Amino acid sequence: MQNKSSALGHLDVKAFTLIELLVVVLIIGILAAVALPQYTLAVEKARMSEAMIALKQIKTAQESYFLANGTRATTFEELDFEWPGTVIANNHIKLPGGMHLVINASSYTYAENKKCTNTLVFYYAENQPDLCHAKRDDKVANAVCKSLGGYHPTNAENCSIGACTVYTLP
Repeated sequence: MQNKSSALGHLDVKAFTLIELLVVVLIIGILAAVALPQYTLAVEKARMSEAMIALKQIKTAQESYFLANGTRATTFEELDFEWPGTVIANNHIKLPGGMHLVINASSYTYAENKKCTNTLVFYYAENQPDLCHAKRDDKVANAVCKSLGGYHPTNAENCSIGACTVYTLP
């Protein structure tokens, strides 16, 4: 910061120089560039965690339905449960934040993130490990699967989202 003086007298006005302002803007830009990817990862992880909780509720409801009826439910209505989202169809729920839950007659239930152009999909199937599918070239999706405890990554070519990496979830 420099003192400015006028030709007529001594005027004591303090001001920042252009260089000082540019340095401050540069530092803020660097901090934002470092923080934004971490923020994106945190937001996606929160959405996926919410979907995982909903999938675990579906798993419990499916087990109860199976014990009562001897077969698996094919719609959310059959499960008689209050779902945290908007029911789009009998087998399709939209959660807040863009996640979609789908219950399927072929004995699996999955959640997918429609906002990320289907780069992340979770699968739950009876007597099978829970899986996280991440589009192979999406770093955020792969980081989310890993951060949720995903292990044993394997490559698959014909996932519902194209070429992907499949992680087993704990």
